[in-house]
Amino acid sequence: MNKLRPQGGFTLIELMIVIIVIGVLAAIAYPSYVESVRKARRAQATADLAELAQNLERWHTINANYTTYVIPARLTRSPQQGAAFYNIAAVRAQNTFTLTATPVNNQTGDRCGNFTLNQAGTKGVSAASVGECW
Repeated sequence: MNKLRPQGGFTLIELMIVIIVIGVLAAIAYPSYVESVRKARRAQATADLAELAQNLERWHTINANYTTYVIPARLTRSPQQGAAFYNIAAVRAQNTFTLTATPVNNQTGDRCGNFTLNQAGTKGVSAASVGECW
């Protein structure tokens, strides 16, 4: 009655191989995920800069200057709700403006750095090429 038969289950070596494979996949996938999140935050920041620039242009059309426009508090950060990942500032003169989005919180390690946009629609970044980041 006591016949030798194979036991079901996994050996310790098989289990360790599975754990190593999962670790390697996670080591590859996590940095890609983090970069995707940062890229989405960059896209939101550039959209918020464009929205503020559009508001300034509307104001300039009616009032012939950028200086008297009062920037709404919601447009001084990106995203406009929840935790901020960019602070947005504006330098305005009679006929010119420059908007800057500066990374804060978890976005500070971003490879693009600060984003800028001016009244002529010229886009800029402080740490990479415009083509990579905008």
